Amino acid sequence: MSVTSKIDIVIQKSKDVIAILGGLIGVFVVLLWLAGRSFTAGYYEAMNIPYSHITLSVWEYAERGWTWLVGYSIVALFAIGSGLTLGYVVWVFLESLVGWAKNLFETIYQRVVKTKQQVKKDENKRWLTWIQRILTEVYEKLVKRILLAGYVLFVIIYICSVLLVILLGVQRVLALLYDQGIKEGNKDVTRNGTQVELISDKPLVLGTPSLISTTDNSTLYLYQGFRLLTYNDNRYYVFENVDSNTCRPESVYIVDRGQLVQVNLSSVPALMPNCVPQPVTTPAKSP
Repeated sequence: MSVTSKIDIVIQKSKDVIAILGGLIGVFVVLLWLAGRSFTAGYYEAMNIPYSHITLSVWEYAERGWTWLVGYSIVALFAIGSGLTLGYVVWVFLESLVGWAKNLFETIYQRVVKTKQQVKKDENKRWLTWIQRILTEVYEKLVKRILLAGYVLFVIIYICSVLLVILLGVQRVLALLYDQGIKEGNKDVTRNGTQVELISDKPLVLGTPSLISTTDNSTLYLYQGFRLLTYNDNRYYVFENVDSNTCRPESVYIVDRGQLVQVNLSSVPALMPNCVPQPVTTPAKSP
């Protein structure tokens, strides 16, 4: 083989490796995005913020979900690995069983051939020849096809089972990320220590404001007593009180940045740092 041919083979193999790595990176990015979306959905649900109002980039989703994804993925991979190991054990058992059946068949066949060589009567030879032909036809047309069909069926079932286990594992990880997002969101709400003052040159639907007179004889409206949940896409999400049963804001107000003249932030004590969400009970139906 010439040097040029070897170089072409190396280049082709490098291209194949790069293509595989590119595909794996794409899958990993998609998983990170899904993990971030699941975590973020639970996080903002705990804040009573409609998830459709939140705008994040792919990398912001990845940043929010990658740590939890790695942790939960280890658990999921352990479960998947256990399933794959069990499947491999079954595969080895079936392969051994098929090999034993094949050896048994070949032993019987060889004994028939050997007996045929030792028999002197033509009538007995005809019987043995007939048995030999039957065994050959049974093995070639029936046994081999059954074994091949069994292998193909097992491979299909095994691959489908592996894919199903992986999908269930991913679904479980995403569900855990969603629940974790709710827990983190509850913590951030009840331990919120960021007070916000909103100043606008027009009245807002935020209750009764304090009036501020400016040097040019205009009036500004000051809204106090709110706490900042988050700031996203030029909108402030604020609240006043926390529901002690759900540990979520009683009401969330969305204020566009363009409506405000000034925003003041300050640190204050947490609202309800020891709040624990109460389980939702369904009232019993009367008979």
